[in-house]
Amino acid sequence: SNEVSGNIKYKHSWFALGSYKDDNEDFRINGKLDDVRVYNRVLSADEVSRLHNYEKFDPFKDGLVAHYPFNGNANDESGKSKNATVHGPTLTKDRFEQSGKAYSFDGSNDYISAPNNLKNFGIQNHFTLSSWFKVEKDGSTYRMLMEDGTDYRYDSIYLGLRSSSDYVFAKLGSTTGSQVFNDSIPSPNLYGGWKNLVYKYDGSNISLYL
Repeated sequence: SNEVSGNIKYKHSWFALGSYKDDNEDFRINGKLDDVRVYNRVLSADEVSRLHNYEKFDPFKDGLVAHYPFNGNANDESGKSKNATVHGPTLTKDRFEQSGKAYSFDGSNDYISAPNNLKNFGIQNHFTLSSWFKVEKDGSTYRMLMEDGTDYRYDSIYLGLRSSSDYVFAKLGSTTGSQVFNDSIPSPNLYGGWKNLVYKYDGSNISLYL
């Protein structure tokens, strides 16, 4: 966990999956994403564990403000109508080998955009983000899983992988002027199969679970 405080500092942008871009760099995921969730509350460590292991019955509706299971499309199934737009990724098999239930990104110019940023999801000073992903160690530097913003220097939130090594990177900026980021968080066993990565902020501390 890393310590930071205050509400999240937002820019005029949108929440995006598989994308990371600024004036000179363009790092996009070369792999697959499935079952992305956004919560306006902090899940406990026990809930994170149960979320990872749940199968058919979904007990995690409380605080769910966006849910993208990718059931043939990028529609939001939380009931909040935050349907996303697909820019290039193609449907593929999910972690249960079901066709058309995950998206494959080419690592070049593919991404999925939500209709607006996380502030408009009702998120201010606490949240939980959860996503399944599958990537290979392709020797690239940075691969973004998700970000809220259009330039890494000013992003409210970002979360991604360093595909040339076993590292996760993450950032959070707050309205108090403080921000925390770490581009070299050791994370073994990132590659070669589906993994669940959870990123949460409780108003004071950031925690990552893999």
